[in-house]
Amino acid sequence: MHSFTWVAFNIIQEIVVTILLVLNHAMGVDATTQSLIEQMSAPLEAIKSEVVGRSLVHMEGDPIQCRLRECNTGKTTGHMLITF
Repeated sequence: MHSFTWVAFNIIQEIVVTILLVLNHAMGVDATTQSLIEQMSAPLEAIKSEVVGRSLVHMEGDPIQCRLRECNTGKTTGHMLITF
């Protein structure tokens, strides 16, 4: 089970709304959302398979290592976000 808390603040940073969303298997599948996911999956797979660049070094992408210390994949992503 996953839960998310959404909190809204007013202009003086007082909490005005708090909503707890609980997501589990009992909610069922929304047909509109499922249709949109299926519709967009093929174009997204085409985009994900496109080679957009090359590197002369091994791109370290282990999520645990990149969370613990600086890694070249994170640095490349940061430079990309700033540049483009």
